[in-house]
Amino acid sequence: MTLYKGNNTGDDVSKELTQHYSGINSVGLYPFCPTGAVIPNGSGLPQKRTFDNHSHILTMNHLEKVFNDSEIGINVAYHNDRIRREGSSESDHFVSDDSRLITSETMTSETKVNNLNIQARYNRNASNGFLANVLKFDTNWNSDRVDGLLSSERTGTAPMNYGNNRVSQHFDRPQLSVSNTFNTIRNIGKHTFNLHFSAGYSQRPNTLSVGIDSLLQGASTAYQQDVTSRHIVGDFHTNYDFRVGAFTLNYGVVAHASLHGIETDLDGFTPPAEHNQSSNDLWYNTYELVFGQHYKYEKGRWRLSLGCPLNLYTQTLDDRIRDDKHSYVHLLVTPNFSANYEWRNWTANVNTNYSKTVGDPGGIYSGYIMNNYRSFQRSYVEQLSETDRMGAGASIGYRSALTATFFRINGSYSHTRDNQIYGTTYQGATNVVQAVDQHTETDSYSLSFDGSKGFDWLLSTIRAFGGYGYSTSERLIDGTVYPFHSRSISFGAGGTITPLPWLNFVLSSGYSWNISQTNGSNNNLAQTVRSATQRLKVNVYVTKQLTLAATVEDNYNNLTTDKRHAWFGDATAKLKLKHIDLELQLNNLFDQRQYTRVSYNALDIYTQTSQLRPRNAILTVRFKLL
Repeated sequence: MTLYKGNNTGDDVSKELTQHYSGINSVGLYPFCPTGAVIPNGSGLPQKRTFDNHSHILTMNHLEKVFNDSEIGINVAYHNDRIRREGSSESDHFVSDDSRLITSETMTSETKVNNLNIQARYNRNASNGFLANVLKFDTNWNSDRVDGLLSSERTGTAPMNYGNNRVSQHFDRPQLSVSNTFNTIRNIGKHTFNLHFSAGYSQRPNTLSVGIDSLLQGASTAYQQDVTSRHIVGDFHTNYDFRVGAFTLNYGVVAHASLHGIETDLDGFTPPAEHNQSSNDLWYNTYELVFGQHYKYEKGRWRLSLGCPLNLYTQTLDDRIRDDKHSYVHLLVTPNFSANYEWRNWTANVNTNYSKTVGDPGGIYSGYIMNNYRSFQRSYVEQLSETDRMGAGASIGYRSALTATFFRINGSYSHTRDNQIYGTTYQGATNVVQAVDQHTETDSYSLSFDGSKGFDWLLSTIRAFGGYGYSTSERLIDGTVYPFHSRSISFGAGGTITPLPWLNFVLSSGYSWNISQTNGSNNNLAQTVRSATQRLKVNVYVTKQLTLAATVEDNYNNLTTDKRHAWFGDATAKLKLKHIDLELQLNNLFDQRQYTRVSYNALDIYTQTSQLRPRNAILTVRFKLL
């Protein structure tokens, strides 16, 4: 079967390229690349309002049956797209208790996408077991080109205006990957034996080129960041489970190797004098030997689960520029436990877990790398990063299909402890990030609920939901540690009602509130972000063949400079005939041309304004050939 699709109406046809069994066949190839162009961000609205595309996909699929229980398949998929984005953004960065850095960008971007995927697979599915082998080849030659205008200033006790700067960016980001996975499952009596082996290689030779009027030196500047990243992965695991009465015991062995090769070179940026290295050439490798053990108890109303894998974790680092070689060995124990209890229509659950990670490719390079033209980072300290995470949660729920009543309450707590913190130093409109050997901790709490009730009266349903979140953390800025806390509240309600057999109303309303503040300091500069969304949809069933629908939606944000309310309207008409389906869509009836979204990230506030697709009409015709 061969298929072609093209689209320029705001539908991303690439999402239709489904790779079956993608989870079991995923090798986990992630070549390290922290570099990227600054492009207009998404609005958070449905894609049809903002996506300006010229998409093409071509797929060829062949399936051959061999013997009675085996098959061979070959799939080839090519995706080509040109995506245009236009918008503006504002970043409000916390610098100190009485100072903030405001940067505003207006950008237009064009992303060119060329993806090619080739997959060959063999499956055998018989009564005594399952076997699959998948060979995959993926390559892309994608790029981003962005033109924009940057203005920046520092507010507070020592205000400074850094002027306007024209910025051009070009990010060439090709990638090549090849991998193979082998899986087999065998039934041995009442027991199950599982064997998996996978291996893969991926490479990214990426280049980010930036031209800007002035940032630090007061003259035209050109930056170029070259990154060549390689990733080699090998994975083998097997497990065997069996039952003893109400207990299920599962034991397994995992052997995993992950090799990261990183070469970078940065031109145009002068690093701080104490660490003036602007290139990297290193290999960072990890090897794991895991003994997995998992126990389940299922009897009556109780479901208990306990896991306690033991991981012998080895790391090697070969920094060829610093002529530095290190190796580390750790024994990691990461237990987890959960308990479920069911009684009539009620369910209750409690769970707890602990995990520890040691080192990662993003935290070991000694030379500076340009994340983007406004941020440069160096992530190496003598001791590799260590992160401990502990979490616990509980929930209680009720569900009754007879009374159409459902609700659930969830609560959770997590604690994270790191032996390193990233310190930020602001230099004009740019920031330099450096890993610092200093402990930091984060605590997070959350509580949420969701419930609904259905009524026979007018075929109606009501729903309510809400949540509260609180977290404490730290930031290191210009050598000063700022403990801070964040709060978020969200709640909403909605429902449906059918007063007449041919008329249906759907209403929803949601509200959210967010704020972040430093602890025990002057917080006059702190701002609260409030947003709300109201939506009403009306469905009219004129006949069995003809359906009409209209939607009105209001999006509100309190920090938008003007037009805090963004109104949207859509209408559709669907007509089903014997051999043809017709659909007419009228989108963005109020011709809303811009939409602004405001969000918090730690102590920083980000504002993104996106250009929207204008008022448009789309007629779709579907033919029933069979």
